[in-house]
Amino acid sequence: MGRNYTALVRNFLILSLTTAASCLAGTDIKNENEFQIMLAGGALHTCSSLSLQNCSSTLEAKNLRSEILYQFTQAQLNSLKETIKKSWVKEGGDALLNIVLLLEKKLGNDELPKDVLSKNALFDALDELDLYEKLNALPDAAYFAFLDHMELVQLDSNGKRLKELASVPLTKNTSSKEIYHRFVAQAYRKAMQQEQKPVILFSTASSRDPFEVVDFYQSVFESLDIEAVWFPVDQSMAYALAKKTEVPNICERLDEVRARFDLYDRARVYPTLIKTQKHYCEQPEKLLELVRSSHGLFFNGGDQSKTLASLILDGTDFSDFWKAVSDRVRLNKMIVGGTSAGAAVHAGRVYEQRPIPMISSGTSEQAIKRGVFPAFAPSQRCAMESCENALQPDDVTYLPTGGSGLFDLGTVDTHFSERDREARLIALSLFTKTRLSVGVDETTALLYSREDDSVNLEVIGENGVFIVDGGNQALLIQNDVRKEHRQMAGFAHYLFSGMAAQLTLSVDDNRNTPSTFTLLTHEKQHQTYSMIDKGSKTLKAKEEGIWRNIIQANCYFKEPIRFSLFDANVVLGTDINTRFYVDEKRKHCGYTHLPFVIDYSY
Repeated sequence: MGRNYTALVRNFLILSLTTAASCLAGTDIKNENEFQIMLAGGALHTCSSLSLQNCSSTLEAKNLRSEILYQFTQAQLNSLKETIKKSWVKEGGDALLNIVLLLEKKLGNDELPKDVLSKNALFDALDELDLYEKLNALPDAAYFAFLDHMELVQLDSNGKRLKELASVPLTKNTSSKEIYHRFVAQAYRKAMQQEQKPVILFSTASSRDPFEVVDFYQSVFESLDIEAVWFPVDQSMAYALAKKTEVPNICERLDEVRARFDLYDRARVYPTLIKTQKHYCEQPEKLLELVRSSHGLFFNGGDQSKTLASLILDGTDFSDFWKAVSDRVRLNKMIVGGTSAGAAVHAGRVYEQRPIPMISSGTSEQAIKRGVFPAFAPSQRCAMESCENALQPDDVTYLPTGGSGLFDLGTVDTHFSERDREARLIALSLFTKTRLSVGVDETTALLYSREDDSVNLEVIGENGVFIVDGGNQALLIQNDVRKEHRQMAGFAHYLFSGMAAQLTLSVDDNRNTPSTFTLLTHEKQHQTYSMIDKGSKTLKAKEEGIWRNIIQANCYFKEPIRFSLFDANVVLGTDINTRFYVDEKRKHCGYTHLPFVIDYSY
């Protein structure tokens, strides 16, 4: 009786999970391929109370936060002065204090607006007082201290904090919906295999202010009828956890720790979330409990260096909870996903006995002209003369020791074709001799799984994934008295949404070496053409992306194509292994084994 009842409950649970996931994702979860990682390229156009333009209909809720607001008050100016007095503002405290004293005087003379302001209105008010340029010239620590202290706490008539609300079902963009659905469906699949109720964790560690987007991601996943739990470890908390032995009361001093990372006054704005973080800081063993009871972990966009800092406690070794996540991913008990920085952070650590870099900033133009730099990314606010380490604002920087290690074959880049990032990924791959690098377009995701020597890839969403084949590339730099000549050459692949590929790894002298790259086409979605069978075909141009649109206009080309990219000469060719693929319905042109040369002289 007991065994039969237990089996009945177990079968009912499995049936319920299967039915829910199938309805959720619009697919039969039992027949869906299983993946370990989802890497989204950013720009998931999600319906929310802060982004109503992304909604198909009105959000049926009241008292929602629709924007971040600011207000000049004496209380907040006093609080900011106290923060400066405590020396919590690392740089620019004296200059910031001068601005505060001027604002106090203006406030007392009724020369400051006392109403609620948007950020633009706040800057306009400061501009009228000739203070905006002074504020903007401050170092990051002082600049963000000012904004954080001026932020308005938004409350409803009952004194409760207004929250941002997001909804995947009401999101207009079908590709964004598909990406969320597939991630949740994968989490359902993991839970079903373990006969458990599915739980998704989400991390907001990529943001400078990780508390600001908690409401968004909480409601994103809850709108898909799945339990979602905030994973509260950011770079500040990771630092505190690493210092607990030296400073036993450090969890009581998290406000001070946050100031080390240019984050201020958050207990006033997000008191409940602050208490949650303090709770886990004091009892870090509960973080492991969260990991072991969950089936998915999703990272938000922002700055991948901040995300990585949240996973490492002592500057070199991963935390116990991240090791637990990695183990669960390897055992197919959990899927990890992320968008933008939350995807880029998952670059590998070591491959073929070589370190794999994690890209952190920069543009293709600077990569072509100046190369790449193993350094921390400069502040996004730095001017040419104020960037650290003799860097320029758009220089390409990378962390040589890599990212989280989950995408163990190579480097990950995002916002790819839309921001013309082909040359920066190629340059990074060549300068660092990275074996494989992928660039994921916006509103697109790459699904990845690996078992022993077999790697499976699938592209979903709106656009495609660019792959740099680092095993067949060359970098040539020549110098003479008059100029430097830099030439980068190799092969690339581009898989568009709906395409799948299998990468087979072979073992040679105890090193894994990518040896075969097999495209798995879906006949109902695609038609495959060889170079011999077809001639050039013009497809509709995308809104952005020079390289991508050159291919769109010349799909199946036979003769070499030449074009200019940031003052460099680019040549795309074909050889006996080159193949083109087309999605006639969505007008995509994909390819494999496409030779390229980027030539720059100055």
